[in-house]
Amino acid sequence: MAKGKKIPKSGATAAIWAKEKGNEAFKASKWVGAVQRYAEAEKISPTNPVYPSNLSAALFEMGDYGSCAAAILRACSRLDFEQDATLAARLSARLGRSLAQAAAAGSYIHPTEQIERIEKAGTEPAPWLMWRALAPSAARELEVEAARKCLLDLPILKQVPSARCEYFVISHDDVKSMLSTSSDFDARDATDTIELPRLPNQRLASLAFFYGGVGDARHAFGTLIGLHEASHEMTPAQRDAFRVHITLLDIKEHALARDLVVMFLLSKIMACTDTLQKLELQVTVFYLYTALIIPAYCHERLCDALAEIRVTLSQDPVHLLPWIRLDARSIHGIRSALDLWTNFPKRSTPNFMFEHEFSPEDDQNSPFHLQVEASWYAQTKTFLPPTELWDRHPEFSVSRELNGLKAKDRMRTAVTQIQKHWVVNPTLFDDPRKPDRDVLELIDGDTLSVVRQLAAFHKRHPSTPFRILRDSPAFGYVTGFFDSVIAALRALDGKIQLELIHGELQSELLRMRMQPASRLASNLPVSYTKMWLSNVPDYINGPMGTTLFVVPSLQDAESTTGANHLLSFPAFMEEPEAFSNTYAHLAGYEFPSYLGCRAIYMQMGDVTILAPLPLPRPNDTLAKREALKTWLVRVFLCTLINGRRNTTAKIITPNTLVTFMHLLIHLHRVGYPGHWLADFLQSVLANELVTNILPYTGVLPISLRHDWTGGRPDARLCLDPWVPDMEAIVARIRPALPFALALPASFLAPADVGRFSARVRCYPTAAALEPIAVLLFFDPSRVRLHEIRDWRAHLLAALRGEGRGKSTGIRVVSMDAMSWNEVSGEVWWRMSHARVEAMRAQNWRVVVYGTYECQIMSSDAAAATWTTAN
Repeated sequence: MAKGKKIPKSGATAAIWAKEKGNEAFKASKWVGAVQRYAEAEKISPTNPVYPSNLSAALFEMGDYGSCAAAILRACSRLDFEQDATLAARLSARLGRSLAQAAAAGSYIHPTEQIERIEKAGTEPAPWLMWRALAPSAARELEVEAARKCLLDLPILKQVPSARCEYFVISHDDVKSMLSTSSDFDARDATDTIELPRLPNQRLASLAFFYGGVGDARHAFGTLIGLHEASHEMTPAQRDAFRVHITLLDIKEHALARDLVVMFLLSKIMACTDTLQKLELQVTVFYLYTALIIPAYCHERLCDALAEIRVTLSQDPVHLLPWIRLDARSIHGIRSALDLWTNFPKRSTPNFMFEHEFSPEDDQNSPFHLQVEASWYAQTKTFLPPTELWDRHPEFSVSRELNGLKAKDRMRTAVTQIQKHWVVNPTLFDDPRKPDRDVLELIDGDTLSVVRQLAAFHKRHPSTPFRILRDSPAFGYVTGFFDSVIAALRALDGKIQLELIHGELQSELLRMRMQPASRLASNLPVSYTKMWLSNVPDYINGPMGTTLFVVPSLQDAESTTGANHLLSFPAFMEEPEAFSNTYAHLAGYEFPSYLGCRAIYMQMGDVTILAPLPLPRPNDTLAKREALKTWLVRVFLCTLINGRRNTTAKIITPNTLVTFMHLLIHLHRVGYPGHWLADFLQSVLANELVTNILPYTGVLPISLRHDWTGGRPDARLCLDPWVPDMEAIVARIRPALPFALALPASFLAPADVGRFSARVRCYPTAAALEPIAVLLFFDPSRVRLHEIRDWRAHLLAALRGEGRGKSTGIRVVSMDAMSWNEVSGEVWWRMSHARVEAMRAQNWRVVVYGTYECQIMSSDAAAATWTTAN
C-alpha cells in the first residue's frame, strides 16, 4: 500500500482491500495471513460468495480441511450455481479433495444434501470417489488394521548380510545416570538434567527411562543409583508418588541374557545371609562383568544361576524377580543365549592369551591406585580376588612383590595355576564356533577401563562407602558399585521395574506407538521421560532415524533423547555441520521447521541431544511448499543411491523406501498438509518426478556447501528401477496413510502383491554386519551384470534416463524384513504378481546387491527358479 494511503474502515471497499491483502499473502505462501484477511473480508461482506471461496483456498493450502469444507459450504450457500458454474465446479473439486484428505486423517465428514448438491456441480469425480472409499465401515476398519500391521512388518532398514549381529560385550562410554546430574555431564548439557524433587507428583508417578543398545547395562545400573540418591531429597508425598520404569533394549539377545544373569545374581546377594556364600556371589558378579576368565568356583555359581533362570523362563507365566519384566516375544532369544552358555564347553585359559601384549595405562590407573593390579593383569589376564579368598589362590600373594627373580618364578607358577584352574567366561560368546582368540583379544584392553569407569561413577555417587582395597582394588571398586545398585533396589522396592526387550530399536518403538493397548493393559509405558541410545544411531541413519522413530516416543517437550556417534564422528571433524546434513539433509537449526523437533546439542565426539516439540507445529513455522519438495527430493534420491564409503569412519546409510514412507507419515504429524505429501508421492508412483536435483554420489559426508543442482535444468527422472518396490509398499499400507492418494483404478490392491523367494550363493564381504543389502533384478538381454564395474554410476545414469533400454532392465527392491538366510542362501521379497510373471517370461535374474560399496554380494538366480512363498 502506498505511503499515507488510508485503510478503509467498512463497507465493500474495506472488504475488497482485505481481499487484496489476502491475495498478496496467498501469493507469498503466507497462508495464516491470507486466512486472516479473507476471513476479515467475509465478515465485512457476509453475502458475497467470493470471500469464503478465497478463504477455503487458503485453508486448503494450510491443510485445515475441516475449516476449508465449512468455508466452501458457506460460499456455495450464497452462490448461484447456474450463473457461477465455473466457480461452483472449482469449489466442488476443492471440497471433494478436502473431504478425502480429512477422512484419510481420521476426520470423516458425512454426506449432507448440500454436500451432494455441490458434488453434482463439479466436473471431477475422482476426489469424490476417493472420499466415499474412505467412509467408515467394518470393512474399512479391517483394511486399516491390516495396513497398520503391514507397516510394522515392512523392513525399515536394508538387510544385514550376516544373520549374526555384533556382540558388544563391554560398553565403551562412561557410566551415566539418566538424571544427567552436573557431575556426570559438562555444564553445556544442563538442559538435559532432570531434578526429581522439582517435579510434580503426577510426573513423578510416571517416570519412564529407555536404553537402546543397552550393552552391559552400566547406564541402567547408574540410573538406579542416581534415582536412589535423588529420592533422599524428595518430600514424603513425593516419595509416595514416585514410580519408575526402565526399559532395556538390545538387538543382541546375548547382551540382554548377560544383563539378566547379573541382575539375578544381585538378587541372590540381596537375599544371602551367609558371609562366605555372599562373598562368592560378589566375586562371581565381579568376574562375570569384567573378566575374560573366571575361577572354577565362580563358573559353578554361574551354572547354578543359568539353570535356575532357564527353569523359570520355561514357565507360563514367567515370574523371575518382582522388579524385572520380560517382554514375552523376547524370552525365546534370551533363553537360547542361556542355553548356549549352559552347554558351552568348559574351556581352560588358552595359551595365546599370555602371548597377547597389554600395556597398562598408568596415567589412567594411578588415580584409582590400579598400577599394581594393571601390571598383574598384564601378566595373568585376570584380576585379584578379595584377600578372604586367597587361600584358594595361594600363588596370588606374589602380587605384593612383582619385582625380583623369585617373584618372576612365582609369577610363572601363578600363570600355570590360572591356565589349569581358571576357565573362559562363557558369557563373552555368542557362537560356540567362534575362536577364543577372536573374542578375547578383541576386548582384552577394555577390561581395566570397565573397572575405572565403575569406580569413577561410584566415587561421584557414594551412596555406599567408596573404599580402596589395597590387595584387590578392582574387586573393591566393582563390588562397591554393585553394592550401590543393591542399596538402590532395596530402597526403591515396589517403586521400580526393569523391562528387557530383545529387538531392533526403531521397530520396537514403532510397535509400542502403533499397538499400545497390550502394553498399557500390562502397566507398561508407551512413551518415555528420557531415552539414551548409546551409538545405535550410527546404524539407523543418525539424527534422521532418531527423529522419525525415537523422538515420537518421548513423553513431552521436557523429555530428551541422547546418543553418541562413536563410529561416524571422525568423518565430521573437518566440517561438524556436515553431520546433520549427511543424515537428514538439514542444518541443525532447520530441525524444528522440517522435522518438528529440537536439536538441543549436536557436537562431534560428544553427545547428540534431541527433544520433541508440540505437534502439529504452527503453520507459519513450517517450510514453504517448494522448500519442502526440494528437501524431500534430496532425501528420496539419496535413499535410492548412496554416497561412497568413507575410509576414516563408518557412515552407514541404511534407509529403505519404507523409511521414506515413515518420513511422509511423520511430516503429516508435524503439520504439513496431506495433499502436499500425496502430490509428491503420486509423482513418484507415476514416474513423473521433475527436478534438477541428483543424488549425492561422492565420498561421505555431504558438505553443507554441496551443489545439488549443478546448474542443470529441470527434467523428469526415470524411476523405473525403483517404482516396483514403491508401488508394492504403497499397495499394502495405503489404508494406513494419513493422507489420501489419487491413484488410477488399475493401481495394485494388497492381494496383487505376493511374497517370493530365490536361492543364491552368498559372497563374503567386509561389511557383513552392516545394513547394506537389497535385491537387484536385471534382464540379461539388456544388462550384462559382470561387465558393470561401477553400479552407482550405472544406477545414476538410469535415474537420468541415459541408456534407457538398460535402465528399464534393472529393478532395485528391498528384501522382506529379516529375510536373508546366509546359510541356505534363501532371500525373500515382495512384488506384484504381474511383474514377477513378466520377469519370468523374459528370464530375468536376481542377485544380492550391497549399496554401501555398490557391489554384487551373491550369485544370481534365474526367474524360473523363483518360488512363491507363503
